[in-house]
Amino acid sequence: MSEFIKVKCAAPDCESTFISNRFGKKYCSDQCRWRVWSRLRRDKRKSNGICLQCGKGEQVANRTYCETCGEYFKKYHEKKKK
Repeated sequence: MSEFIKVKCAAPDCESTFISNRFGKKYCSDQCRWRVWSRLRRDKRKSNGICLQCGKGEQVANRTYCETCGEYFKKYHEKKKK
């Protein structure tokens, strides 16, 4: 039989506590879990010097994205202006 335990959310920017019946559950919600995962992925890509958006190309100087993503977003924003 499962026991319920009170757990503090492991997300650094979340103050929530929640009741869990599952050992090893760290986050109060999927939103917190995905936010932490996304931040870790972004930090890893940034430290390796690869595009933060697609994770494939190398970052262009003074940018956090590759040339392909830069062109895509430039076209996207030009379309949006019209």
